[in-house]
Amino acid sequence: YPRRGGNLHMASQAASHPATQGMPWSRNFSQLPASSNVPWQDVVYAQMPKEKLVGYSIAPQVGLRVDFSSQGRSQLKTQSIGPQLSRGKPGYITRINPEKDAVLVQWEAVDRHTEGESGWYRIGAYGEYSLLVCNDGNRDEEILRRAQRVSDEGMFSLGVTELGY
Repeated sequence: YPRRGGNLHMASQAASHPATQGMPWSRNFSQLPASSNVPWQDVVYAQMPKEKLVGYSIAPQVGLRVDFSSQGRSQLKTQSIGPQLSRGKPGYITRINPEKDAVLVQWEAVDRHTEGESGWYRIGAYGEYSLLVCNDGNRDEEILRRAQRVSDEGMFSLGVTELGY
């Protein structure tokens, strides 16, 4: 069936139709202001972050190696799950919440069996991006290996070993 509004080759016909006057595909540029009247030097463009933020630049993935972003360091510096918990070492994502705006991270400096889980970090919730992707240790096979380890640890903690697996 034909698409509503026609195809691109029909744009000239649509532009001449009275109902579409002033639409973006109209060829009548007389209504646009002269370029000399546009203060281009005052235009502020959105700045892309300099860091590869998890949830912004890179989709979250179990096993992804991460570290604190500059925003995460400044916002969490006084909290118990802040940069002092990681002791300067990276961590990896162990769980992702259903909305994909927060992740559970296990820091390599924290022993999960003696000190417990590390903590949940925002990757888009409330506009906060606490984590960035590490430059090293994120090859596909390394991510897969860490994800498999997380999966295995989860099965063992559920008591699957008692079933003989």
